[in-house]
Amino acid sequence: MEVSTTVVQTENIERELKLASTLFQVAKDLQKKDIQIFTFKGPILSHYLHNDFTLRTFKDCDILVLEKDL
Repeated sequence: MEVSTTVVQTENIERELKLASTLFQVAKDLQKKDIQIFTFKGPILSHYLHNDFTLRTFKDCDILVLEKDL
């Protein structure tokens, strides 16, 4: 039995939106503690290139934190 392309796309979109939401929550929580992060690839790149978080697939979120904030 094959999984339809639409089902896979829907699952990808749901995962990507959940990851993007998690990234924004982490950024918000860290900002409250005056910890600045830098994001790249993943949802940020997708939004920058396509103005849409769901047009690029990604499986994780990459962030950089200043060494002083570790």
